[in-house]
Amino acid sequence: MGRGGVTERDKVTGKRTEPGAGQAACVARFEPMEPRLLLDSVVINEIHYDPDVKTEPAEFVELHNTTGAAIDISHWKISEGIEYEFPETTILPPHGYVVVAENPATILTKYGIMAYGPFVGKLENDGELLVLRDAAGAKVDEVDYKDVPTLVKLTTQQGKIFSRKRSGNCARHQRSCMRAIKRARLLALIPYVA
Repeated sequence: MGRGGVTERDKVTGKRTEPGAGQAACVARFEPMEPRLLLDSVVINEIHYDPDVKTEPAEFVELHNTTGAAIDISHWKISEGIEYEFPETTILPPHGYVVVAENPATILTKYGIMAYGPFVGKLENDGELLVLRDAAGAKVDEVDYKDVPTLVKLTTQQGKIFSRKRSGNCARHQRSCMRAIKRARLLALIPYVA
């Protein structure tokens, strides 16, 4: 018999046992777990927005299939920060990766990886929003990446956001900076207070 009047068999079956002298009643419950639903089957996995050689066109975005099944990503689009549409019959293998590059030849030479592309636009070093949409236009994933050192420079030592007068931003860019700092705080990239 186990501790508290519960046998090993009782632990598995969830049988209630009566307490002995000086023991409390114990109920062991084991419920079957629900199957995990993976909401994001394809995710934006990596954003290489600031290459080591600044003049080299080596920016890329990597997508990852988190499922055990191949996914047809034909006519899926990456939008907002950059623009790219995957060609017909593009299949992302189970647990596989696909790279979309500013210049696919540079990525092949530098990293030895075959990449799709080129994409239109440039990944901002200060951060921006990237959105992945399926062929029907439904949002599959989005990432709002940030350049944390730049955001920290826009706050005081106490963690307050600089005013427009101090930052020198126009109203539109000040609102953009405030949103970026608040999102970075929510993601725990920067502290609320120093």
